[in-house]
Amino acid sequence: MLVYDGRADQALRAQLRQRGLDVARGVVLLEGAQARRLYPLLLLTRRMALQWKGLPEDPDQTGLRQA
Repeated sequence: MLVYDGRADQALRAQLRQRGLDVARGVVLLEGAQARRLYPLLLLTRRMALQWKGLPEDPDQTGLRQA
């Protein structure tokens, strides 16, 4: 499994957006049935990590932490 940090790679976000994939909704490109079963867990984990760090789900949203 390969994991890329879309927040750190603006070019990757732009490329995914052109393909109709919204990073704010948790873009995950998966192959195989086993990977597809993992998706809900990956999405939940992503959301929890972003909330814990005080980051918005959409990396293009202005303003990160509100502390």
